[in-house]
Amino acid sequence: MIRKFLFILLLSYIPAAAQQSFNWVQNHQINYSFNPGIPKTLSCKGVNTEVWFAYYDSVYSSWSLDPLGNITLNRMNTAGTVLQTYQIGPRAMIHDMITNQNGELMVIGAFIDTLFINQSDTLMNTAVALNLEPFLICFDVAGQVKWKHNLGVGLTTSFISPTLEMSPSGEIYYSYTDFSTGYIIHIDNNGLPIGQVVVDGIRTIGDFGFTPTGGLFVTGATGNGSVFSIGALAAPVTESYMLYIAYVNPIGNGQWVHLAHDVTFQFPQLVTDPLGNAYVCAALLDSLTWGNFHLNGPDWVYDYFLAKVDSNGLFQWVKEGQNPT
Repeated sequence: MIRKFLFILLLSYIPAAAQQSFNWVQNHQINYSFNPGIPKTLSCKGVNTEVWFAYYDSVYSSWSLDPLGNITLNRMNTAGTVLQTYQIGPRAMIHDMITNQNGELMVIGAFIDTLFINQSDTLMNTAVALNLEPFLICFDVAGQVKWKHNLGVGLTTSFISPTLEMSPSGEIYYSYTDFSTGYIIHIDNNGLPIGQVVVDGIRTIGDFGFTPTGGLFVTGATGNGSVFSIGALAAPVTESYMLYIAYVNPIGNGQWVHLAHDVTFQFPQLVTDPLGNAYVCAALLDSLTWGNFHLNGPDWVYDYFLAKVDSNGLFQWVKEGQNPT
C-alpha cells in the first residue's frame, strides 16, 4: 500500500540529484469553506501500474477532525487518465483502501444516515440517523458492489482509525481500536471475520504490516499505566503516553514489544520490506529512545523520526528529520 507520509519522509533522505520530476499534477475542487486541513485524500496501488485516488468533492460536516461528505474514488493510469470512478456519500468518511490480488478495491470508513454507493446501492444505518457507524465495501473489477458490511452498532465512538493490509498470501486484514483494546481482523472473500489478533492495553493502532513469511508488525500508542499485551506477551506501560512497536510471529504469538516516550497518542505509520524489516515513522515531539538509538527531540515544536527494525526486535538505525516548515 502506498503510504504517502512515509514516502515523503524517505524522499527527504534522497539527494536532490536522484529525485525525479513530476510527469503531471492534478487538482480537484472541494465544496468546503472552513478549515483547509479537514478534507483528506488517500491513494493506494491498483493493478500493475495503476493507482486508486480518493478525495472529498464536498464536505457536509466534520466528526471531531474527520470530514463527513461525498467521496470520489478514481482508478488512474500512469498518464493520469481516469479509467473508472466510484462515489460514496453524502455523509461519509474514508479511512483506508486497498486492492486485493484480483484487482478488487476495498474501502473502510464510517457514515451517518444512509450510505449511497454509486447512487445505485445503499448501506443502512442500524440505529438513529445521526449515529456514526463503520463500513467495509468491496468493488469488483467491473465497478459493481461485490459485498458491503456495516461493521456494527456499538462501535460508533470507538472504531478508531481503521487500516487495511494484505498478507503475503493475499488475505485481507483490517484493524481498529476502542481506545483500550486493538483488533486486527482477518476477513474471508465475502468480507466476514474468520480470525483476529488482539492487542490489549493500547490507545491506537496507527498501522500494521506483514513480513514475507507471515509475521506481523504493529505500531501505535499506549499509556496511562496500562499493561501492553498480545497473548502471553506482556509489558508494563510506565508513562502516560508511549509509542509501541510490536511483532507477532507467523503462528500468532506475540514475540516482543518496544516502548518509547511520547507526549500524546499518535498514529505512527509502518511499511515492511522483502527482507522482513519494518520502517516506522511518526512525529517526534520530545526525546525518545528506540533500542540503542537516542533522539534528543525537536529544537522547536516537532520533528519526525524514521526507524528500521528487524523481526528479532533489533533496531538497525533510527533517523531524526527536521520539521520542513
